[in-house]
Amino acid sequence: MDLNNITTILDKPKHEQIAWRRTLDLQKRAGSNVEAVSFVWNAMCESHSALTADERKKLKHGLIEERKEWLKGLVANSENVKTRTVWDHDIANWAVDRSKTKAPDLLVKTVHKSGSLVHTPTDWELLNTCKVPLLLTNKRRGKTGGNVLAAVDLRHTDRKHRH
Repeated sequence: MDLNNITTILDKPKHEQIAWRRTLDLQKRAGSNVEAVSFVWNAMCESHSALTADERKKLKHGLIEERKEWLKGLVANSENVKTRTVWDHDIANWAVDRSKTKAPDLLVKTVHKSGSLVHTPTDWELLNTCKVPLLLTNKRRGKTGGNVLAAVDLRHTDRKHRH
């Protein structure tokens, strides 16, 4: 598998950047170009009852600029890295839409345990809908020779693929 282009969904700034570290390791080995994507969103900027339109606009702009500055610092010593700050709360939908127009060779994201009876976790949505190879990574080291989780499309009609 060629890894010419890797897109990494970064964690929030307050979290350890596990996916970013994994991406840098992959980039070093494969010589890839990287797009580091950081998501920012605040419901206050979407609510018409809490703030005036001008206040919402200023808050949104401030949050985006703050995130861009953080992102610039994160990638400061990295080569072949483009950054993107995205105002969106639906990470999975953004990643799926983005992969339709500019599909990376690999999408990297840190695993996050979340979800409830009324919420589908982002990781699960990506496993279900993302059409590009996906690496969900975490901090814990697995056992040597540990398990590998693979998503398989059982609707595929090719016998070799099904096997």
